[in-house]
Amino acid sequence: MNADVLRIVEDQRPFLAKLAWAFGMEDVSAKKALGELNPTALRNLFSAANEASCLEEVLILLRYQQGRDPRQWPEALVNGIVTRMEQAVKNAGLDSRLAADGDRDRAASLIAARFLSSVVRLQRYLHEAGQGGRR
Repeated sequence: MNADVLRIVEDQRPFLAKLAWAFGMEDVSAKKALGELNPTALRNLFSAANEASCLEEVLILLRYQQGRDPRQWPEALVNGIVTRMEQAVKNAGLDSRLAADGDRDRAASLIAARFLSSVVRLQRYLHEAGQGGRR
C-alpha cells in the first residue's frame, strides 16, 4: 500500500475520534440507537470495512446490515453513520492529496474503518452502560 495513503489516514485520527464522539455521545438519537445495537453487528461491520477497497463497499455493507435487521439498524442511525463517514473522507481532501484513483479509494475505505473503530468503542460503552454494566 502507498505510504502516502497510510500517512493521510493516520493524520485523520484526531478528527475521526472527535467526529465519532460527537456522533455517539452528543447526538441523543444516535446515542440511544447505539446503546441498543448488538455489539457484534457493529464489530462485524467494522471488520468488513477494514477489508473494503472503497467507501462505496463500506456503504453497501452498512445498507446490507440495515436490510437484514432494520430494527437494530434504524434509518436515522444508518444515515448518521453514512453522513459522518462521507464528512470524514471529504475532510481528508483525498482528491488533492493522492493522484491514483485506487489510492483515493483505499484511503477512503480506511478512513471509514477508522471512524467505525471509534464508534465500536463508544457503542460498547453505551451498550454496557445500558445493561447496567452486565455482560
